[in-house]
Amino acid sequence: MDPVKIRELENQVGHEFNDKNELIRALTHSTFSNVEGTKPVGARDCPHQEIYATLGDAILKAGFILLLMDKGVKTKGDITILKAEWEKNLKLAGVGRRLHIL
Repeated sequence: MDPVKIRELENQVGHEFNDKNELIRALTHSTFSNVEGTKPVGARDCPHQEIYATLGDAILKAGFILLLMDKGVKTKGDITILKAEWEKNLKLAGVGRRLHIL
């Protein structure tokens, strides 16, 4: 990943990552990693983010729950329904586009 793009991403999210390689890994989809690893020429070791998926999901869920509680949602059922709507990939992709990280 281009260092300029990494800096732009860090500026967008308001955080400077200590280990840029881990950031790149966290953003690398397993499909891309598999394609890179099987190239007959120029194959490169390109670890993917699957090990981060569970942690990322848990962090997103916790953040969504806190936001819903701040918005005044009071019941577990209402939180579950609204959180499920926010967790949809298209919704998350929209957030990524608004943050200019997709």
